[in-house]
Amino acid sequence: QVKDLCLNVLQRHMATFEPIKELCNKRGRKLRDVDAFRHNLNQLQKKRGQANLIRVREAREKLITATHVYDAMNNDLISSLAHYAAHRQTMLNGLMVDLLAAQ
Repeated sequence: QVKDLCLNVLQRHMATFEPIKELCNKRGRKLRDVDAFRHNLNQLQKKRGQANLIRVREAREKLITATHVYDAMNNDLISSLAHYAAHRQTMLNGLMVDLLAAQ
């Protein structure tokens, strides 16, 4: 029974970090998008031709948009991590109280 109580407390504590984990995963996907757009732009810039100039412009705009989305998401993640870092003592104190109460 003590084991179950301790596991429940630890699972609740780990659940508080789920939004951060989701943000990290989403940021990783956005970074892959930025890399794909950058690669596409580089490939288009190697080719010549008038029709290709339009594609290059469009690819550059997509890259800029994807970069802005990634930067915004990265800044959100940094501020979230700063919030968790600022409140880590309170969170750990609560965790320890809950674990000791489970015993």
